[in-house]
Amino acid sequence: DFDGHKVRPIAFLLRGRRYNVKRVNLVSESGTGPTRRYMFSVSDSANSFTLEYNPFDLTWRLKEVYTDG
Repeated sequence: DFDGHKVRPIAFLLRGRRYNVKRVNLVSESGTGPTRRYMFSVSDSANSFTLEYNPFDLTWRLKEVYTDG
């Protein structure tokens, strides 16, 4: 989701399954210019994930998955 200069993940696909982001727990930023990245610690109703957003090429990457069980 893009709102002005803010970006927020709302859902993503992993192995054909859609995960809806219920909560953004933490946002951090690193780098400058074309190396700038934003890390989002997010959760659905049962799992936590770390997503990386690259504003230079508008790509997302799943960096970490934490499951309960």
